[in-house]
Amino acid sequence: MSRTVTGDRFGAWLIKCNPGVTDVTGVLRHEVPPAESWCVNRSYRLDLVEEGQRVLFWVTGTAGATPEPGLWGHGVVTGDVERTGARPQLPLRLEVWDSPLGRAELRADPRLAGMEVFRQPQMGNPLHVTKEELAALAEHGAALSLPA
Repeated sequence: MSRTVTGDRFGAWLIKCNPGVTDVTGVLRHEVPPAESWCVNRSYRLDLVEEGQRVLFWVTGTAGATPEPGLWGHGVVTGDVERTGARPQLPLRLEVWDSPLGRAELRADPRLAGMEVFRQPQMGNPLHVTKEELAALAEHGAALSLPA
C-alpha cells in the first residue's frame, strides 16, 4: 500500500461532513458550537496525527445543495486520537466561517484540482492537504490562522 501522507509535504488534515448524515446547519449558522471531536477511519494516518496540526472542515453535497459544498472552516488538533470506541475520534477545535470557499471555485484552480477530497471523494476521514494546496487555499481567501 502506498502511503500518500508524508511529513515533508503535509499541510493539514481535512475532515468531511455529509449534511445528509450529520445535521450541520446549526453549526454553520453559528447557533450550535462545532463538535470537539470527529470520527475518523482506522488507518496509518492516525499514527501521523499530532496535537497542534491544522484541520480543515469540508461540507460535502451535490451541486446546488444547501449548505453549499466546500471548505467551511478550519481548526487545530487538540490531542491524541481516541481509539477505544467503535470509531476512533480526532479531538479538535474548529472555527466555522460565515460562508464557504465553494467546491466549484476551488476545483477550478489547477493548483487545487488534485486535492485528495476531489480525487477520492468517497474516502473516509481524515484526508490530507499538502503544504502547496494549503498555500493556494490561503490565496483564495481561506482564513488559515490557527484559532485560539
